[in-house]
Amino acid sequence: MHRPWDELTAYYTELVDVYGHGPACAALGDLCRRIGKSHLAAGLFGHTSIATLGLSQTATDFPPAKGHQILRLTPDGTDIIFELKHFGVKESKPWTRRVPATELPQHFDKYLRQLSWNYHPISEQ
Repeated sequence: MHRPWDELTAYYTELVDVYGHGPACAALGDLCRRIGKSHLAAGLFGHTSIATLGLSQTATDFPPAKGHQILRLTPDGTDIIFELKHFGVKESKPWTRRVPATELPQHFDKYLRQLSWNYHPISEQ
C-alpha cells in the first residue's frame, strides 16, 4: 500500500538516524523529499518493503494487476539498484541497473524519462 511522501521521507531518515543504515538509504530519503515537493508527488505512488522503495504510476494493492509496472530502488552499500518489474507478463524479465547513491537524482530522472513517467527532471530541484 502506498504511503504519503512525508512519511516515506521520515521512514528513511529513521533508518539512517536510528538504525545506522548507510548513504544509500539517506539518498532514498532525499529522493522521497524531492518527489514530495515536486510535480511528481501527485503522479507517483511510493511504498516500502524493508529498505526498498517501490514506485508506480497508480495507487495499487498487492498483488498488482496484470501489466502493472513497479520501479524498485534498493539500497546496497553505497549504491542503489534499480529494478523495473512488469507484473503478470511472463515474457517480461525485470531489468536492473546499479548506480552510485550520490548520483541517484540524475539516474532517477533518466529512468523515468525512458519509461515515459516524467517530463520534468527532479534533479533540478
